[in-house]
Amino acid sequence: MVVFRGNLELFISLSLNNGDIIFLLAIFSMALYSICMKYFHKEDDELIVLVFMTLFGGVIWMSLSLIIFDIPLNWTKIGTEEFLYIIYLSILATLVTSYLYQRGTIFLGPKKVMAYIYLNPTAIVIISFLSGLEKINLFMLLGILISALATFILLYKNKNI
Repeated sequence: MVVFRGNLELFISLSLNNGDIIFLLAIFSMALYSICMKYFHKEDDELIVLVFMTLFGGVIWMSLSLIIFDIPLNWTKIGTEEFLYIIYLSILATLVTSYLYQRGTIFLGPKKVMAYIYLNPTAIVIISFLSGLEKINLFMLLGILISALATFILLYKNKNI
């Protein structure tokens, strides 16, 4: 309901734009990563090394896709302000998010981390609403409530609220 902006027709027709498809692929990738992280992590592994290697692996995959699909980077079109945003998103936000995600997966377990992940679309809509970029309709509000309820049920079932 949140992803389809409360539009029942879009939901029934499963009308997804490129961003929605990427988001769904990211959800599946994060679920798989979370499960693998729990099972392949060893006690003597340094978490910061795992975060660095994860980000470095991402750089390798993105570089390969740029080469394979022959995508021009157009660095000359990026202004100073946009370049600072890119640095912030690619280094600081990604590094902190990756560290917290991996630490949470190791200590909380993949089920609990995935329960919190379900709140991501809700958080994005609420932030957009508070910043004046998005309006929330009745169906979106219903989707937000269902997401929150599902998260609380998953966490309560594991007795970790």
